[in-house]
Amino acid sequence: MAFCTSCGSAVTGKFCAACGSAVASETPAEVASAETRQIVIQERQPKTPPPYREQSLANLTIRTGESCPYCSSTLYSKHYTFWHVIVCVLGFPIGLLVLLAPVKRCENYHSYGVGTWIIGWLQVATILVAITIGIIAWSLSSKMRAGNQQPSLATSGVGDSGTTQPQGNAVDVVREYYADWNRADYSSMYPLLSSAFQSTHPYSDYAKAHAYVPEISVDAEQTADPSVVSVHIVSSDRDSNGSISKNTLNGTWSLVSENGSWKLDSEDVR
Repeated sequence: MAFCTSCGSAVTGKFCAACGSAVASETPAEVASAETRQIVIQERQPKTPPPYREQSLANLTIRTGESCPYCSSTLYSKHYTFWHVIVCVLGFPIGLLVLLAPVKRCENYHSYGVGTWIIGWLQVATILVAITIGIIAWSLSSKMRAGNQQPSLATSGVGDSGTTQPQGNAVDVVREYYADWNRADYSSMYPLLSSAFQSTHPYSDYAKAHAYVPEISVDAEQTADPSVVSVHIVSSDRDSNGSISKNTLNGTWSLVSENGSWKLDSEDVR
């Protein structure tokens, strides 16, 4: 609608009905400018969003009523990540519930929604579990290394039984054995023998045979092998007719480790 430039009244024709002044016609440029202003005014007017709805549009979903918290875009697509697959496989069938929470990604590649929150916590939990497993593995490895090093540190040799060398010296056990024999204390001698030796020498036969040697002494020396002791024995032996004879023997005793103690296992004495 045009207006009179003289009196300001509305004009419908080429002349103003109020004052009779002629009304200048609008140029094409003025018409275009007026149309542009009208379009800008319409775009600036606030729009009331329609009710909540979804509709597919080329991989994106127009979701009016909900927008990206980062850029306010109303276009997004649903995605399932590697973590969704892991949860589904490891937590089957309950793990399938994670498919109800996909990751939402807007047109500007911002990820948001419940699925993003769940995946974030899964990543944190995975890191914590990996750290815990690493600490446990390191602890077990340290204990195994300590166990493997202990025999080499505690022993310089291994007895016949395959166990590590016990504390103490084998030569002291040999000397104690012959001291008990000289006192006829067979019950103290017998426990100093290995289980293998005892299995072939019952105590009753063992005590009866050693009673024929009423007096005995030994000079024992440790050899280079910690499980072998050399002996020089001087004994008084009772013959079958009751006479006593002196005998001198030389040889070695081999010992083994049993329950943390040295045990006499076999002798080579002549």
